Amino acid sequence: MDQALFIVGINHRSAAVALRERLAFAEDEIVAALGRMAAFGTGPLIASSVGIVLLGLLRTPLRWSGAVVLALATIWALAVPQPDILISGDAHNVVVRGRDGAFHLMRSAKDAFLVKEWLAGDADARLPVDPALANGISASSKTGVRASLWAK
Repeated sequence: MDQALFIVGINHRSAAVALRERLAFAEDEIVAALGRMAAFGTGPLIASSVGIVLLGLLRTPLRWSGAVVLALATIWALAVPQPDILISGDAHNVVVRGRDGAFHLMRSAKDAFLVKEWLAGDADARLPVDPALANGISASSKTGVRASLWAK
């Protein structure tokens, strides 16, 4: 049984400009093209690094153990539970995961960088200024903060 491997690619020097323009991403499409993956711990990261090293450095059939380690690290990374509540060090920013699985923001300080990092770590493409981040959150001086995220 013959097996063939086909690799298709273009070179920025030899490909026609028209072809490169058809394959190019607009500036606002780059983030969506890259995609987002939720953050995971250092354990899956180290395990995947070991798997890649085993695949790349070993020249014996033992190298395929790296593929097994890499597959296990991927499963481990996907199984890492995401937090339901995140609180900043100064307690001015708090995000709570709602029933919809998305973060909802309760904040008294405007720390857009921190909120952006929290959203990116949760594979959420929303921006820190998105008004949907505050949906389901209300606060008053008598009752304090009330999250109606879990009510139907």
